Amino acid sequence: MPREKFNVDRLVYTLYWWSVQLALYHGFSAVYFESDSSSCIEALHKPAASIPWRIRRCVLDVLSLAADFPD
Repeated sequence: MPREKFNVDRLVYTLYWWSVQLALYHGFSAVYFESDSSSCIEALHKPAASIPWRIRRCVLDVLSLAADFPD
């Protein structure tokens, strides 16, 4: 049986998404990410048009949720 390929960056963003969801649910005011994946961290700071297409939806979902945090 062939092994299915997966995108590590998508996995990281799924973890980011859940982290933000949990933080909002518990009333936290911020979430801080530490990662050894510079591509993931850098993508959170880029304009949407420059995010690689394979992870764009994941990044935009995380950023959308993060906008729900109080300023």
